[in-house]
Amino acid sequence: MGTVHLSLANKMASAPVAAQPDRYVLTKVSRAGRRYFHTGIRHIVELDDGARAPVVRTSLFAGDAKVYDRSQGDDIARIVAYYNLDPISDAVWTAVPLDAALAEWGAS
Repeated sequence: MGTVHLSLANKMASAPVAAQPDRYVLTKVSRAGRRYFHTGIRHIVELDDGARAPVVRTSLFAGDAKVYDRSQGDDIARIVAYYNLDPISDAVWTAVPLDAALAEWGAS
Protein backbone atom coordinates (compact mmCIF):
# COMPACT_ATOMS: atom_id res chain seq x y z
CA MET A 1 0.00 0.00 0.00
CA GLY A 2 1.34 3.48 -0.88
CA THR A 3 2.07 6.31 1.53
CA VAL A 4 -0.05 9.43 1.38
CA HIS A 5 1.64 12.72 2.26
CA LEU A 6 -0.45 15.68 3.29
CA SER A 7 0.90 19.19 3.31
CA LEU A 8 -0.59 21.32 6.06
CA ALA A 9 1.16 24.38 4.63
CA ASN A 10 -0.92 24.13 1.47
CA LYS A 11 -4.11 23.62 3.43
CA MET A 12 -3.40 26.59 5.69
CA ALA A 13 -2.40 28.89 2.85
CA SER A 14 -5.58 28.15 0.95
CA ALA A 15 -7.90 28.49 3.94
CA PRO A 16 -10.29 31.42 3.59
CA VAL A 17 -9.42 34.47 5.67
CA ALA A 18 -12.27 36.50 7.05
CA ALA A 19 -12.27 40.02 5.68
CA GLN A 20 -12.07 42.80 8.22
CA PRO A 21 -15.09 45.07 8.27
CA ASP A 22 -14.67 48.56 6.87
CA ARG A 23 -17.12 50.42 9.11
CA TYR A 24 -16.74 50.82 12.87
CA VAL A 25 -18.21 52.77 15.77
CA LEU A 26 -16.41 53.70 18.97
CA THR A 27 -17.91 52.62 22.27
CA LYS A 28 -16.95 52.41 25.92
CA VAL A 29 -18.56 51.07 29.07
CA SER A 30 -18.65 53.05 32.31
CA ARG A 31 -17.79 51.61 35.69
CA ALA A 32 -21.55 51.41 36.33
CA GLY A 33 -21.97 49.23 33.23
CA ARG A 34 -23.57 51.83 30.96
CA ARG A 35 -22.49 51.69 27.29
CA TYR A 36 -21.70 54.96 25.52
CA PHE A 37 -21.25 55.61 21.81
CA HIS A 38 -18.95 58.26 20.33
CA THR A 39 -21.01 60.75 18.27
CA GLY A 40 -18.00 62.21 16.47
CA ILE A 41 -18.41 65.58 18.16
CA ARG A 42 -15.47 66.78 20.21
CA HIS A 43 -15.07 69.93 22.30
CA ILE A 44 -11.95 71.41 23.86
CA VAL A 45 -12.64 72.55 27.41
CA GLU A 46 -10.50 74.51 29.83
CA LEU A 47 -9.81 72.80 33.14
CA ASP A 48 -9.55 74.49 36.55
CA ASP A 49 -5.75 74.53 36.30
CA GLY A 50 -5.86 76.29 32.93
CA ALA A 51 -4.99 73.20 30.90
CA ARG A 52 -7.17 72.27 27.96
CA ALA A 53 -8.61 68.82 27.31
CA PRO A 54 -10.76 67.23 24.59
CA VAL A 55 -14.20 66.07 25.67
CA VAL A 56 -16.20 63.77 23.41
CA ARG A 57 -19.96 64.00 23.11
CA THR A 58 -21.52 60.59 23.67
CA SER A 59 -24.90 58.97 23.25
CA LEU A 60 -26.57 55.94 24.78
CA PHE A 61 -27.86 54.92 21.35
CA ALA A 62 -25.87 53.02 18.72
CA GLY A 63 -27.78 54.83 15.98
CA ASP A 64 -26.24 58.15 17.10
CA ALA A 65 -22.67 56.88 16.76
CA LYS A 66 -20.30 58.34 14.22
CA VAL A 67 -19.33 55.68 11.69
CA TYR A 68 -15.61 55.48 10.92
CA ASP A 69 -14.87 53.91 7.56
CA ARG A 70 -11.53 52.26 6.72
CA SER A 71 -12.37 52.34 3.02
CA GLN A 72 -12.56 56.15 3.25
CA GLY A 73 -9.10 56.38 4.83
CA ASP A 74 -10.02 56.28 8.52
CA ASP A 75 -7.23 54.62 10.53
CA ILE A 76 -9.35 52.96 13.21
CA ALA A 77 -6.47 51.94 15.50
CA ARG A 78 -5.01 55.46 15.44
CA ILE A 79 -8.40 57.06 16.13
CA VAL A 80 -9.00 54.78 19.13
CA ALA A 81 -5.49 55.45 20.46
CA TYR A 82 -6.01 59.22 20.12
CA TYR A 83 -9.26 59.23 22.11
CA ASN A 84 -7.69 57.05 24.81
CA LEU A 85 -4.68 59.37 25.31
CA ASP A 86 -6.36 61.53 27.95
CA PRO A 87 -9.09 59.47 29.57
CA ILE A 88 -11.49 61.19 31.95
CA SER A 89 -12.42 57.85 33.55
CA ASP A 90 -11.31 54.22 33.68
CA ALA A 91 -13.47 53.48 30.62
CA VAL A 92 -11.55 53.19 27.36
CA TRP A 93 -12.78 53.59 23.80
CA THR A 94 -12.89 50.47 21.65
CA ALA A 95 -13.76 50.03 17.99
CA VAL A 96 -16.66 47.71 17.22
CA PRO A 97 -17.70 46.73 13.69
CA LEU A 98 -20.85 48.67 12.79
CA ASP A 99 -22.86 45.57 11.87
CA ALA A 100 -22.05 43.91 15.19
CA ALA A 101 -22.90 47.06 17.15
CA LEU A 102 -26.27 47.45 15.47
CA ALA A 103 -27.07 43.75 15.82
CA GLU A 104 -26.24 43.73 19.53
CA TRP A 105 -27.38 47.17 20.67
CA GLY A 106 -29.89 48.25 18.01
CA ALA A 107 -30.12 51.38 15.93
CA SER A 108 -32.16 53.43 18.37
